Amino acid sequence: MISKKIRGKYVKVITFQQNTEVRGIEKTIKDLGHFTEIMMADIDKILKTLDKTSMYVIAVPEEIMSDSAEQEALEEIIDSILNKNKYLILIGNKSYHNGLLKRIPEIKLTHWINRPLKLEEVADMVNKIFRMEVRMKETKKILIVDDDPSYAKTVREWLKDSYSISIVTAGMQAITFLMQNQIDLVLLDYAMPVVDGPQILEMLRSDTITANIPVVFLTGVGTKESITRAMNLKPQGYILKTATKEELLKSLETIFEKLYASECK
Repeated sequence: MISKKIRGKYVKVITFQQNTEVRGIEKTIKDLGHFTEIMMADIDKILKTLDKTSMYVIAVPEEIMSDSAEQEALEEIIDSILNKNKYLILIGNKSYHNGLLKRIPEIKLTHWINRPLKLEEVADMVNKIFRMEVRMKETKKILIVDDDPSYAKTVREWLKDSYSISIVTAGMQAITFLMQNQIDLVLLDYAMPVVDGPQILEMLRSDTITANIPVVFLTGVGTKESITRAMNLKPQGYILKTATKEELLKSLETIFEKLYASECK
């Protein structure tokens, strides 16, 4: 059954034809405690449901690669759902998925289940997505690491209404803090005395306790060389200190969305 933290959601199962697979998908999601119904792939009807529906599951026809009209209809439906930032699960053949990625790059942020279909995979995916939604709504904890206390406090003021913020002013303080506290993301200054940002990130990645903590460089250093050095360490982002409050909040929102999407894969 569905987690007590997750209330029943409205889920639409979209199909181009009624069949046993689609009915099995519908029953599987209903058994999880969600309000589920099957809809035919009619873009006009689907558009009317976007405001009230949390998730769409699309059963992609097996023969779609030979039907250009169905391909066009499917891509229009996918675009509409993604534009409304709704959860989307696609069920289909792997060969079609690869072609779809080339035409709609945003499809990489959705969830794909290959045929032959196992209904338990559908249940697992739906549960995983909605559990992650609960986590996403919890207040995220961010650690600011910056040797400029004045700037760090400014950033805290910008973010405090949306996130729980902690500050340290030296790299080694950050290592100690992260060994003892659970943090969802680190905003790490690039240029600091004694131990700089890239060195701190290397230390974090080399320890199993801190290796998976998301790190974003927040820095005034914007040279090509510094950006290349930083991105070679594979942080989750690189934000310049010239960013406004609104730009910083939007960047963090996007980063957390990407982290969320990757965890759901």
